[in-house]
Order: sequence, then structure tokens, then C-alpha cells
Amino acid sequence: MILITGGMGFIGIRTARALAGRDDVVLGYHRSVRSQEELQSLIPAKVETVRLDVTSPYSVARAMAQFRPDSIIHLAVPHLGVMPPAEESLANVQGLMNILEAACSAGAERVSLASSVAVYAGLTGGPFAEDRALPVESSSPTSAMKKAEEVLALHHADRTGLDLRVLRIGVTYGPLYHTMANLVSKLTHLAVRGKLPGELSSGWTEQRLGGMDLIHVDDCAGAIAAIHSAAKTRHRVYNVGGGASISAKAVLAAVEAAVPGAALPDELRQSSAGEGGMSDGYMDISRARDEFGAVPRYDINSGIRQYADWLREHEL
Repeated sequence: MILITGGMGFIGIRTARALAGRDDVVLGYHRSVRSQEELQSLIPAKVETVRLDVTSPYSVARAMAQFRPDSIIHLAVPHLGVMPPAEESLANVQGLMNILEAACSAGAERVSLASSVAVYAGLTGGPFAEDRALPVESSSPTSAMKKAEEVLALHHADRTGLDLRVLRIGVTYGPLYHTMANLVSKLTHLAVRGKLPGELSSGWTEQRLGGMDLIHVDDCAGAIAAIHSAAKTRHRVYNVGGGASISAKAVLAAVEAAVPGAALPDELRQSSAGEGGMSDGYMDISRARDEFGAVPRYDINSGIRQYADWLREHEL
């Protein structure tokens, strides 16, 4: 049995879907929960659910005692920007340590930790391989938190002997994405619906939208499932991305092809006139490809087309 923290998130749901055919899955959630009918439609297999606050060692211990999972995929993170820096840091570290300690105490086989492409921020001369030295400085909370979590988790595993797998995940888009912090998903919503959810407004720049390592959520979930399920791995850190740098121009063209005639902002069209971003600012995915056959099925055109089609039929 596999426990997925953050199991109701869009990566968690798709990862559970990828795993459900080969193992029993428990979706850990903190605040939001989906109905059994919705889960059944999203994951065509039986899954268990458990309320789980990873920042509470008692909550984690109860979940472990109730379900006795053999392994854990740790995807849960606090919502971006809702806490001051100190509280956010403590929540991330406390949650991580509670999961690692619980795994060791319960004799779990392994833990896979979700990290981010953001750890490479500030580097030049990609594509970025997993053994690349990372800068101490961080340009975003995600970059800082994920680098800190990697250091602490790997050190914990060295001292305890826990099988730890670090997954550096690229910019992920696709069905069920809801925070709209991801600009590619934000743009696709705008094209399909003609407006953004809630009070969100567009604020596009070529630099922010171009030069990204993008991966469709189904490809991301498939890679996570493959790496986590392997009995043994050659490495402890794996890049999970699209393996290419996608420019603003390419994203805009893919959206316009998927949603012909979409009313997109003039400033986006103007800012996307050039390629933008770093042409080599993406992750080297050869480790995951060579060891697990984790090759993205979706390129930017087919991925956005699938996402747009899905949005036409669903709320998210």
C-alpha cells in the first residue's frame, strides 16, 4: 500500500491513477476532499482516503497505524504565499521530518519526496543534470524550501538507511490544476473560458512565460509512479520534466491551435514576439528516461490540446 500526501492535488490524483492498477493507494488530504463519486470518475479503481496534517506527528502516526503503508510519496506543500517566511519554512520542514520519521518507525520500504525544477534557478548553461551544484541563493520560496528539504531529507536518509528518492518536478500543467499560479494553465483557462477563475487577472511577460521546462500532469504522474515503484534505483535524485525549453512563442501557438479564435491579451501577443527565456533552461531527463523509460508522451501542442479539451467538459 502507498500513502500519497497531498493526494487530492492534481499531481496526487493523477499519480494515484497511475499507481492504482499495481498497488493499493491511500490519498492523504488536509482540508479539501473529493467525493467518492468524483474519485471513482478520476481514478477507475478503489482508493482509500485519510485526513492527514503532515505538520502534526500525531496525525501522521495515526494514518500510518491505520493503513500501514509500505511506502510514501510526499507531495504535500503549504499553499504558496499564505504564511510568513518563518512559518512557511517550519511547516515544510516539520512536515518532511514527520513523514521521514514515521516511515522509519513503521519500517516503510521507501519515501519519494517531491522537489522542483526551481532548485536550478540562477544557473546557466543547461540542460541541468541532477549532479549539478546548486546555488545557495534562492530567487523564490519554492527554490529555497525545496533545496532545504533535499539537504535535510538526504542527510536523514544517510543516517537512518531509509530508501529516499528525490523527484525534481518541472512546471506541471493539465487537468485539475486550480491555483492558477502556473501561467500555462492560466493561459489555457483564459483561452477556453474567456475569463480567469475568481478575481485573477492576467499579467504576462515574455520572461515569465518563456524558457520553461513544461510537463503534462499525466507524464509527470507516470514518471513519479515508475520511479517510486522500482525495487531499486541507481540514483537518489531524478529530474521529472519535459526535457525541453518551451518559449512563450511556442506556448502561445499551442494555445491558439487548441482554441482557435481565443481572445488572448494583446500584451501577451506583443511580449511573445521573440523566443524569450533561456534556450537551454531545462532539465536533463536522461536518468529517468534510461532507467525507467520515463519519456513524455505529450509535447506542448498535444498536451495543451488535451488540457483544453478536458476544460471544455469539466470545471477545472
